[in-house]
Amino acid sequence: MSLILELRDRKSHAGTPLVHPTSEHVLLADVFGILKNLPFTAALNPWLAISTGNSIDPAIDWKFRFWEKQPRPIGVNEGSTEVDLVIFSTNDLVFVEAKMDAAPSTGTTTDPSRDQLTRNLDIGNRRAFKDHKRFSLIYVTPDMSEPHEVSRIRSSQQPFPTDRLFWSSWGLVGDVLAASINAKAFSPSEREFSLDLLSYLVKRRLWQNTLATEDEFHGDKLRKPLIPTDSPFTPYVQRGADRDDSWRSIGWSEDDLRSFLHKLRWQDKELLKLLADAGGAMRQDRIMSTVPQLREKKSSSLRNLKSHVNAACKGHGCAPILSDGNGSGDSRVHEINPELGPLRQVVIEVAREFSIPDGLV
Repeated sequence: MSLILELRDRKSHAGTPLVHPTSEHVLLADVFGILKNLPFTAALNPWLAISTGNSIDPAIDWKFRFWEKQPRPIGVNEGSTEVDLVIFSTNDLVFVEAKMDAAPSTGTTTDPSRDQLTRNLDIGNRRAFKDHKRFSLIYVTPDMSEPHEVSRIRSSQQPFPTDRLFWSSWGLVGDVLAASINAKAFSPSEREFSLDLLSYLVKRRLWQNTLATEDEFHGDKLRKPLIPTDSPFTPYVQRGADRDDSWRSIGWSEDDLRSFLHKLRWQDKELLKLLADAGGAMRQDRIMSTVPQLREKKSSSLRNLKSHVNAACKGHGCAPILSDGNGSGDSRVHEINPELGPLRQVVIEVAREFSIPDGLV
């Protein structure tokens, strides 16, 4: 159950129970699951307008599709992709890609420069052209300012338009809802759910409360985050002093990489060998059914295993060996990091030679 349901016994305004927010996917469902049921004139339209500099027409006929798989463009050598949220109206098609801690998924094996945002731009532009709509891609993150990858991609040379890539912070959703509450744009029930969502965003440190304190906040556990305190607001992106990610871009020497790989524990080696034997990448469902320690486990077990490998890379002060992956659910593809460049093949070569003793994994 989400924060909202943990503190208040009610169904979500999206019509389905919310679950505990453990990833950007669940955060997206919690936030936009409520937004899609609020008046578009007071919630979605203002958010789209601010996010895109008024380049999307206000509409009252928006439709939502969560985690919709998109077909692979003809002539592109990669698998299909899944967009976190697709919003469309009579005139506009909008893709929403949401992140919390991770950067956009890296490029495909055949094209390291074709990252997640670039792929979504290509696919969205093609779909919008076919549907006679205007396309926009909004990248939502907890950052306090536009991430560098947005301006980099927006200014890159591609065979499709890149100027329809926009960015929004999660906190901007809170700003929009607070403004509509102050303008009395919601009905009593809509206002309740908006306050629920604002409390949730404050609790996650994604939005700094700007609402005036009301007496009702003191009698409701859910509204406690909306009560001012003496503690300064610490944004989610500033939650620790250990957020130096410079290690991710520090290259390995081949000798150090080979030595590092041989010193990994057997559980890590088994995963790397499996990926290597498959050419460097494999779907999540195949990994979960093949690795004995992951069978009948949840996907979090695989994430923990990957995190152990990459944490060792961080401790060594060099780039991660495993990428974040692409896609979601059973179809998510996990791979040896393409950003390693030529050293990716070294990882594959060494991992293929691993001999995993029976009974040790």
